[in-house]
Amino acid sequence: MRCEGSSAAPARRHPRARRRICRLSFIVAMALSLESAPMLWAQANDSLASYRLGPGDKLHIAVLNNPDLSGDFTIQQSGNVSLPSVGRIEVVGHNLEEFEDEVIRRLRESGLLNPQITVDVAAYRPIYVVGDVKLPGRYPFEMGMTVLQALAVAGGFLTLDDQTLKLRLELLEAQDSVDTLESDHLAAIAKRARLSAERDGAGEIQFPQEVVERQKDPLVAGLIDSENRILATHRTAIEGEVAILENQRAQLHDEISNLNDQLKSVEKRSQLIETEQRDVEYLFGKGLAAKARVLELQRLQTDVQRDRLGIAAFVARANQEISKVDLSITNLRNERLDRILGDLAAVEQLIGQLEIRQRTGKDILALRQAISMQPAMRLVLVGEKFVITRDQGSGPEDMKATDQSYVQPGDVVRITRFELQQSSPAARAAQPTPSPIALGSPGAPDQ
Repeated sequence: MRCEGSSAAPARRHPRARRRICRLSFIVAMALSLESAPMLWAQANDSLASYRLGPGDKLHIAVLNNPDLSGDFTIQQSGNVSLPSVGRIEVVGHNLEEFEDEVIRRLRESGLLNPQITVDVAAYRPIYVVGDVKLPGRYPFEMGMTVLQALAVAGGFLTLDDQTLKLRLELLEAQDSVDTLESDHLAAIAKRARLSAERDGAGEIQFPQEVVERQKDPLVAGLIDSENRILATHRTAIEGEVAILENQRAQLHDEISNLNDQLKSVEKRSQLIETEQRDVEYLFGKGLAAKARVLELQRLQTDVQRDRLGIAAFVARANQEISKVDLSITNLRNERLDRILGDLAAVEQLIGQLEIRQRTGKDILALRQAISMQPAMRLVLVGEKFVITRDQGSGPEDMKATDQSYVQPGDVVRITRFELQQSSPAARAAQPTPSPIALGSPGAPDQ
């Protein structure tokens, strides 16, 4: 939305203030035009104000008079955004204003005077709608979206007839989905174990029990072997780079040792010249030595002093190079640790998402299996139930909801409309030939 100010407004306004005024004007205008629903708009505004950024969100950053620093940037799975001239910034868990403050601070540190920026969400990460809907899956998020609107984009409620037609295919799809999610989950926790070993500098990986107990499975054995080889490769690579730098440092120390030996020789030579110089000056005072000899000894002493200063300069430069090598080793290890910690954060988030999807997939599979294998069971319409699963920063949490509850990017909206119930004896007697799929009572209308 473009927010136009009055002609009496100040000519220049800070971008953040302008954005806040624009949002406020939008909320006020919508509240006036929708007098019948003021509480809903207040809730939507609260949802926007409390929204925390997460992986998959695309941010539009505009830096005044600096187009090279502006553009669209997507938050990576590691929870970071890489910006030109600023580097990597941790985003996950922060709202827009907190992130904007951090960008301004980093721009100032990079040398930009009085940076003026605006940060907006160009595209939110998607939501997931599962359960008793016609088209469960992943859908784009729109600000102000409610559970009812999420239900609409997922095709509406599933009916009994829809369930009958789709059950066999959905059973196969549900089983395949559970198997795939289980494989992905095992791969993720195996990777987490390897990253933890890298972070702690361990020589071997301590795999969790759920991986160890299935190590005879070819798939799991392959995962274990792959992660062990990756650990060995990464350890060899970092040790090789550190060994090269340490070898350079050892050579510099040897060079300094040689220079110190040369300096001792120069000092000894200086002492001998100084002793001879005193004797010649004494004889010159008695008229027993030539002036030329005195001058020659003074020149030799000057040469010795020049050699001493030259050696000292070489030693100083070698010490500076040693400091640079030490810093390079420290930076190398810090960069490796940063990468490991970033990968760990990303895999932890992936594991959380997979666990949510596994739980949902198993629930769906159990329902499909129960309907397929027990003809005496029937689906009964029991009313709509809505649950939102949301990552609150400390892990996914289930929250009861209504059709008017607001969803946020990344939410999993689970919609339940049916329950399995045992058919009555009369209903079972009315069925001459039990079908592998029995849904509802004979002649029951579609719901």
